[in-house]
Amino acid sequence: IQERERVGPRTIIGYSIAPFHTLNMTWSGLRKGFLYAIAGAPRRGKTNLILDCATYLARENRIPVLFFTWEQTKKNLTYRLLAKESLLNPDSLQRKQVLRDPIMKSKLQAGLRRMADYQDWLYVIEATKDVTIDQVRGHAYNVMQEYDTDDIAIFIDYIQKMPPSNSQSNEKMKVEEISTELKGLSIELNCPIVAISSLNKEGCNIDHS
Repeated sequence: IQERERVGPRTIIGYSIAPFHTLNMTWSGLRKGFLYAIAGAPRRGKTNLILDCATYLARENRIPVLFFTWEQTKKNLTYRLLAKESLLNPDSLQRKQVLRDPIMKSKLQAGLRRMADYQDWLYVIEATKDVTIDQVRGHAYNVMQEYDTDDIAIFIDYIQKMPPSNSQSNEKMKVEEISTELKGLSIELNCPIVAISSLNKEGCNIDHS
């Protein structure tokens, strides 16, 4: 309170994810100790949204960001990032002789420069069915030690693919257990955690209402 009297009010409380300005103000940034769940029907852009949030957070705040993916390969996500930053079609990046086309080469070089702004802070981790929350916790502590920092952010793509600590046959109980553990981890690490949750068919009926 005394510091704000000296320097003025804070615009947001958490880590900035600009240029997502509306989301930034709505959430007041990504706040330490908070679990954010992004839920939606399949193929609605949830992965693209949180991948953008992860890159903006890493670029704006210069803190390590862990992006765990059970849904995509690390290679595919890297191509997706490079396509976004270079304004090139990801299919063209993977198939065509990009360096022989002067326009595509120029766009690629510009995209690589933009990625360089955050690539040292963003870890894309290709998770397997054996990567539990304990492994996520271990990764986080190792990276925090490597950077000599208490600041970190974690992104999960997505909850339904994560193995629970206890064997659960019921999907609802599994999601509740993992969500509870992720919330506990966000408090333990004092960091924001953003997780995708895929809606089931019943939850998608809103599309037909």
